[in-house]
Amino acid sequence: MKLIKKPKIENPDVRVDFFSRMFSSGLFIGYVPFASGTFGTAFALIFFLIPAFHNHVVLSVVFIASFIIGVFTSQNMIQKYGKDPSQVVIDEITGMWFCILVLLFLNVEINLYVIFVSFILFRIFDIVKIFPAGYFDKINNGYGIMMDDIVSAFYAALLTFAFVEFLNF
Repeated sequence: MKLIKKPKIENPDVRVDFFSRMFSSGLFIGYVPFASGTFGTAFALIFFLIPAFHNHVVLSVVFIASFIIGVFTSQNMIQKYGKDPSQVVIDEITGMWFCILVLLFLNVEINLYVIFVSFILFRIFDIVKIFPAGYFDKINNGYGIMMDDIVSAFYAALLTFAFVEFLNF
């Protein structure tokens, strides 16, 4: 098995700058040959080892910046690789950060259980794409790539909150 997948290129004449490739692929994690979205989501969780990421102000700033930059860098990747390239995982990274951010605003203590449950639920909602995530997924631009994961992250956060609060986990 190859450790780096060869990307499907729709427009070989288009050149994508290094920063767009690096950022949108989550430091090139998006080039893993299988389950790149899951690896990208897991990569997002590593940041929660940094205590500052448990602060809603810090995480809000990081989320907003990654969302805005993600829209533009994802759009650059679309021009070369076509609709929603699998190499783009900044949407999963930003989505996972948004999920935890919502939980912070709901005063949920971020611990390993919460991280594990939100990770699993986010991946499920990201794959299933419940409305309006499916609507955004059909939009062929950087905004559509990012927004379907934000919607999925919101659903995952709400269900994680329900597990934590109502099932006393």
